[in-house]
Amino acid sequence: MGILDELLKDPQFLLGAGLLTEGAKGKSPGEAVMPALLQTAQLKKAFTPTLGKTKSVTDTKTFDDKGKPINTFATESMIQAEPGRYVPIEKTPLVKVSGPEIEKQYDKDRGKQQANKYKVIQDKALSASDAKTNYAMVTALSENVDTGAFGEQLLGLAKFGKRIGINTDWLTKTDENGNVGIRDAVGNAEALEVLQVQFALEKIQKTKGAISDTEFKKFLGTSPGLSMTKEGIQLLSTVNEALADRDIKIAGMAAAWEADNGRLTSKGKTEYGNLSFDEYINKWRKDPTNAVVSEEFMKKLEEVSGSGEELEEEKNVRIIGGVKYRKLSDGTIIRIGAKL
Repeated sequence: MGILDELLKDPQFLLGAGLLTEGAKGKSPGEAVMPALLQTAQLKKAFTPTLGKTKSVTDTKTFDDKGKPINTFATESMIQAEPGRYVPIEKTPLVKVSGPEIEKQYDKDRGKQQANKYKVIQDKALSASDAKTNYAMVTALSENVDTGAFGEQLLGLAKFGKRIGINTDWLTKTDENGNVGIRDAVGNAEALEVLQVQFALEKIQKTKGAISDTEFKKFLGTSPGLSMTKEGIQLLSTVNEALADRDIKIAGMAAAWEADNGRLTSKGKTEYGNLSFDEYINKWRKDPTNAVVSEEFMKKLEEVSGSGEELEEEKNVRIIGGVKYRKLSDGTIIRIGAKL
């Protein structure tokens, strides 16, 4: 078949054969040309191997800069020519559903999302209970901050900070045996002031959405100044504990909502109308009757924070990019404010 293969690839041979065939039918050379050309094209197409459609494949002999085989495209003839090199990539749907099953899968996915949301709310309440104990510890230590030697208590607060995602490495040291202790270069008063404002910033920012926007901005704005004095530290503890109570309260509200309405996304009758849980909380937090602290307390925060701000230069506080930072006695710089 080798000679025949070559002849079938030769258009002149195919055209000549076509003319002879048409001539044998009694047609003149002029009449035979068009049928012969058509026949030539048909024969050439019929005997020319097709490349076939390309497929998504993994090329096991070509690698990317990380040493992994690349994904590319190959024809069937390429795949057959080098067995084992091009491995077709199977395409499968992420979720094989159709008809009524689509609705079932959607409900399942939405149910999972809502279950996760509910879990986050309840987990925040559990963390809030632990946090309140540590906020109370800060208040107790502030009473004797200038005279007491409370390294163990400070270490406990530093570990609490780590648990809630605060960087407290500036306060601790680790010896050659892996034992963690408090650094000697940081004084009690300085340590407590910075820890307290770190706790406050963390708690305030994570409670956004559960308190009014006015309270959120006021708490953030007064925190640096409050951290400068013993009275301010104690006021911040009250704020932190009140915010922790807010987490606990919302967790209870979420549990009651699910008991009454089935899901957090389900509508329920409220004093603000027929709403989902998120819609209800958004209105509830803005209601002045649900303020975290009283107006009198808020005024006290502003007054004591203003007094503390007068000490900021003395305590090496600087504003960089609209954010307050404090330089500690050992040279460490800590952020003690947030950009409003």
